[in-house]
Amino acid sequence: MRSNNRPAEISTIYNLALQAELVQCKDLSLLNEVKETPTFSILEQAWGLEYVSRVLIKTHLLGVSNFVGVKTKMEDWQMDELCDQIAMEYDDLNVLEFICFCSRLRSGKYETFYGTIDPAQITKSLAEFYEDRRDDINRAWAKAEKERQDREWEESRKNAISFEEYWESLSDEEKEKSGYMKLLFAKKEHEDKRKKRGVGKVVKDILLGG
Repeated sequence: MRSNNRPAEISTIYNLALQAELVQCKDLSLLNEVKETPTFSILEQAWGLEYVSRVLIKTHLLGVSNFVGVKTKMEDWQMDELCDQIAMEYDDLNVLEFICFCSRLRSGKYETFYGTIDPAQITKSLAEFYEDRRDDINRAWAKAEKERQDREWEESRKNAISFEEYWESLSDEEKEKSGYMKLLFAKKEHEDKRKKRGVGKVVKDILLGG
């Protein structure tokens, strides 16, 4: 997609019909993970800013304008400058994410259009969308990270061995060299003895030097 598809093919793939379909998307991280979808930055490198701004972005914003049925539309120069600003300021958005933004504009999730579309309404709405996108991506990352840590802990638990098993696995030479480990083992033996003999007997032994 990022290098093989020409502008006409990209415009056909990411057409206006997707605005209606993506209204069902509640988690923006899912769109961000579609790696085959090019970002504005990649498209600009391949086909130039004019294609990204004046064709792709403009087509979808005009689609929103026609859908909400505003009486007063933006002037051509306003639309062109707005599209240029979006392409440059949000160049890390991929095309599906931007189409989903347009879908949410149609649903009135952010700003509501009363008879006219103001460029500032679009930029403010896109800023809110971008925050929603960031939150969804961070939430998905945190979930994936927790699942990874849980898997690692479970794996380590399965592979763990007791101290006694570890100690017995050492050779006599290794045990002799490991004075610290011998101390820990002796301490554990002492604690086990306390449990078996009772605290009272241990205290008596200590007082009597036993």
